[in-house]
Amino acid sequence: GLKALQAKLVEEGSWTEGDREEIEGLLAKARIFYDSQIEGAKRVQPQLEAKLAQAKDDFCAMYGMVFKMVQQDAAYSRAMEAADRLEAAIAERGPRTRQVVNQIDVLYETSALKQKPPFDEMVHRLGEDTKAIDIKVAPLKSLERAFEKTAMKKADDNRFDSDRLLDLVRGM
Repeated sequence: GLKALQAKLVEEGSWTEGDREEIEGLLAKARIFYDSQIEGAKRVQPQLEAKLAQAKDDFCAMYGMVFKMVQQDAAYSRAMEAADRLEAAIAERGPRTRQVVNQIDVLYETSALKQKPPFDEMVHRLGEDTKAIDIKVAPLKSLERAFEKTAMKKADDNRFDSDRLLDLVRGM
């Protein structure tokens, strides 16, 4: 399935036309599956909302206690100032970031695969420069997970669009 095709892409650097057709077929089946799951979830939404409301009070009480503890940490105010600066910089930047292609297979083959080596190198350099204790780079996000993310969008009109998949290449 998709795992084997992703492994082939990573190993060989590209897909064949047959591979792309296989991906298209697998993604078409996945679209049907996710659409049916979403419709099923809509039918039980009232029950789920009732359970969420029950759990929310307990969660908020516990979260409130933990938040008070975090606020007492000496670094809390500096972290909040940094978050405020970041939020302002993002607001200045303008519209949300999007990929230039909106096909998941093309995004993997032409972008993610090519960006992974320089990204991994940059993560290692950054880790060394900051004397990080542990530097980790991850494999490409799995095709299954990437497609799942596109399927779980709220708006039907952009469900399965891959232009917001911005974390196919990642590291810590």
